[in-house]
Amino acid sequence: MALVIVAALAVAAAILLIWQWRREDVPAWLHLAPVSYYGAGVLVYTLAVFLVLRALLAPDGVLGRLARPAPARAARRLSDATLGIFGLHPTVLALLTATGFLGGGDVPADDVATLLARIVVVVGVSAVVVLPLRQAPVVRAVL
Repeated sequence: MALVIVAALAVAAAILLIWQWRREDVPAWLHLAPVSYYGAGVLVYTLAVFLVLRALLAPDGVLGRLARPAPARAARRLSDATLGIFGLHPTVLALLTATGFLGGGDVPADDVATLLARIVVVVGVSAVVVLPLRQAPVVRAVL
C-alpha cells in the first residue's frame, strides 16, 4: 500500500511540475516550491521515484530479477561510467546541434519522437565513447 501511495505522489509531483513550468498564472503559494533543480517539487518527485524504483528492484520486488548477478554487473559497469557520460554529453549534443542532425540548431525538438531520438543518440554515443575508454587505468580515474 505504501508503494502505491509513493507512486501516486511521484505521478502527482510530475504533473504539478509540468503544469507549473513557465506559467504566469501559478498561484502565489506554489512559488514556495518553484520548478528548479533545487525546488521542493523536484525534491519530492526525485525522492518518490527513488523509493518506488528501490522497492521494485528489491530482490522480492517486481523487477527483482534485474538485481541478480549478471544484470547487476552490467548496471554497475554503466553506473561507474555515468560521470564520464555526463561529462561528454554536452560535446555530443553540441556536435548534433552544429551538424543539424535531428533538427539541430537552437531549435527545440518539433515533436516527442525527435526529442527522444536526440536523447537516445546523445546518451548512446556518449556511452559508446566512454565505456571503452574506461578500460585504460589512467582514464578510468577521470571518467
